[in-house]
Amino acid sequence: MNISWILNLRGGCNVDMVKLIKKAGMQAMEQGAPVNILLGTVTQVNPLVISVDQKFPITGEFLYLTDNVRDYKTKLSFDNPSVKHVVKDYTMQDEEGTNYKIAFQDKAINDVTIYNGLKVGERVLLLRVQGGQKFVVLNRVVEA
Repeated sequence: MNISWILNLRGGCNVDMVKLIKKAGMQAMEQGAPVNILLGTVTQVNPLVISVDQKFPITGEFLYLTDNVRDYKTKLSFDNPSVKHVVKDYTMQDEEGTNYKIAFQDKAINDVTIYNGLKVGERVLLLRVQGGQKFVVLNRVVEA
């Protein structure tokens, strides 16, 4: 619907008023959507900068990073199927020809670092948080 046509029926309208009303309408539409999905490209890593459509750079203070796109530490344990869980007294001698190994009942838990940090040139999926000030960097994306 052309708003300027309606306003002209009422005795004329200032062009600035039409622009203001259109802008208000667009902002109302944008605020109705809780999140915008954007594609960006990492242009700098330290400090982190992501560019959207080569138009505006988003710096680190406006970004939330998921574990998919950042280095982080976690704990890791695993079971080794080649180790048979036979608990022996340490003074016992293994019989020749047996392949039994001593395994502890407590799992070994190790600290590990997952290196998922972004690299220059990678494309990422961004979610704009409602209000438009912050962005969540959800994951890397590639073209099919």
